[in-house]
Amino acid sequence: PRIAILGAGFTGLAAALRITDLAKGSPRPVHITLFEAAPRAGGLVQTERRDGYLIERGADEILKREELEAR
Repeated sequence: PRIAILGAGFTGLAAALRITDLAKGSPRPVHITLFEAAPRAGGLVQTERRDGYLIERGADEILKREELEAR
């Protein structure tokens, strides 16, 4: 089977991993193609090093920032 996954964010990557795990031991090979519009995979989840600090970014960071701006 050929499978296309649209989006290489957290959900798309998790889906690809799950399909890969389920396909282990299958007599037929599974071909997964992952499509992503952004220049990198991971969606809103990322790790950044800045000025000697390690910054973990995630989806709820946007909500927190919006909550702070609303105050």
